[in-house]
Amino acid sequence: MEIHFKLFRITKGALRYQECDKQGVPIGSKSVKIGALYVRKTAFNGSVPSQLTIDLVVGNDEETLEHVKVGIEGI
Repeated sequence: MEIHFKLFRITKGALRYQECDKQGVPIGSKSVKIGALYVRKTAFNGSVPSQLTIDLVVGNDEETLEHVKVGIEGI
């Protein structure tokens, strides 16, 4: 399941991303899977990505967990 986020706000210690569709349009509250996502500023070593794409894999076996990936766009 791919989930897209767009930079919404920069706080003192974190970047707040809001869930959106592939075109960057915010998703209504009834359709979101995660909603707001906070990431520590230090996670990106000074960069501020304008968009994030997270590939969320649901499973509890070793093979499934090895395929979890996070993609960062806009760095």
